[in-house]
Amino acid sequence: MLGRLLVGWARGRTIEVLSMIDIIGWLGSVLVAASLLQKRMIRLRIINLIACLICIGYNWYIQVWPMVGMNVLVGSINAYYLAVMFRHGRRNRSRQGAEAHDGNNAASPRSDSGPGIDVRA
Repeated sequence: MLGRLLVGWARGRTIEVLSMIDIIGWLGSVLVAASLLQKRMIRLRIINLIACLICIGYNWYIQVWPMVGMNVLVGSINAYYLAVMFRHGRRNRSRQGAEAHDGNNAASPRSDSGPGIDVRA
């Protein structure tokens, strides 16, 4: 059995332990679940993107093409929104710095962050 580790004997039967590829698949699944528990959107997207990359590798190896396609799509969506979030965050930080030097601190720190985008990590 290629890719399987067989260890020990229990009442005349071998006990199968997960192979390394199975462990990688479970890691991807656990990371997907962990990403959904995050309160901050940027952290959710980063963890979910990492999980998608792991799941793409796992599903490619076991040749489950619909799951490869779905993870490529979800990973692309995560990457797009991460780029948008980082771009908005960088723009806000540079504007906040300029306002602090001008002495005008009346603006809200999230005044131009876009609709509902939380850029805190």
